[in-house]
Amino acid sequence: MAGASSTAWKADVAEREEKIIIPEDGKRPSVDPPGTAGYKYKPWDEVYLQRTGSTKREGPYYIGMPDKGKYPLCDENGNLVKNGEMFEEQELILYNPF
Repeated sequence: MAGASSTAWKADVAEREEKIIIPEDGKRPSVDPPGTAGYKYKPWDEVYLQRTGSTKREGPYYIGMPDKGKYPLCDENGNLVKNGEMFEEQELILYNPF
């Protein structure tokens, strides 16, 4: 029994593929949530939406799980907003960069 649960746990850990980030600028190391390595924004980052060609900022919103280089936006309860539309990185501005 113990071996079976141990194997399941190891499979779960391997499946998540978390990536430890050690920044070169002296900031604290972090762990990317599964599937988000290489993305500028992570789930639950707070951002403004500024559509291409517009000066108006909408939000703030929260980042959902990124997919194929784009980001969905959520409200404070994790519900998708903007009909689940996916946005490009350059359309998003970090709400509080510090």
